[in-house]
Amino acid sequence: MAGSVAAVVVAAGRGQRAGGEVPKQYREIAGEPVIRPTLCAFLAHPQIARVQPVIHPDDEALYRSAAAGLNALAPVAGGATRQASVRAGLEALGGAAAPDLVLIHDAARPFLTGDLISRAIVAGQDFDAAVPAIVIADTVRPEAKEAVARLKRLSVRLVLLTGDAAAVARPIAAGLGIADVRTELLPEDKRLAVRTLVAAGAVVAMVGDGINDAPAARCPSNIGKSLASR
Repeated sequence: MAGSVAAVVVAAGRGQRAGGEVPKQYREIAGEPVIRPTLCAFLAHPQIARVQPVIHPDDEALYRSAAAGLNALAPVAGGATRQASVRAGLEALGGAAAPDLVLIHDAARPFLTGDLISRAIVAGQDFDAAVPAIVIADTVRPEAKEAVARLKRLSVRLVLLTGDAAAVARPIAAGLGIADVRTELLPEDKRLAVRTLVAAGAVVAMVGDGINDAPAARCPSNIGKSLASR
């Protein structure tokens, strides 16, 4: 599918969770308002024909200052919710010259790249709708490696049972020195893994989060331990 592409940059929020008197999309990072590099990224992309900002009616002066010299479309007023603001942007792009594909982006997320925009366009054309995402890796506590090493010195066999994908879990296990890694497990899969170890004669201590790991920790492990977050 080929056709025209436009972008809606949603900037009508109040940024209440961020605090302060100025909405976060107009605060400065590296000497310029957050919204400006967002607009620039879309305006500089060769496949983006139009960029439609959506702003809060009270922010017209802030927007004019932040977008000075940029060739975006005239901003339209957003609504009381993100959904309403997105709709306002889409309606502004409608009519006889409506684009075939629209990218929707939060103005307060300024670090998008041209490559990301290109890949989003391709994905949208191939699948009709797409959402960019990144893989988030768990944070390993500083003391974890020493704890693992101490257990291994005591000849304790360590098995990592996780619902995470192998691409996420295996590097973490390798860094901790855990060789037996079983990934993409549901809670019932973990319970069955523990039961198999117990049936083979092992004394099993199951350490987990108390939620997804509860079935394996309660039964059939010999010892169950739930760790609290902090």
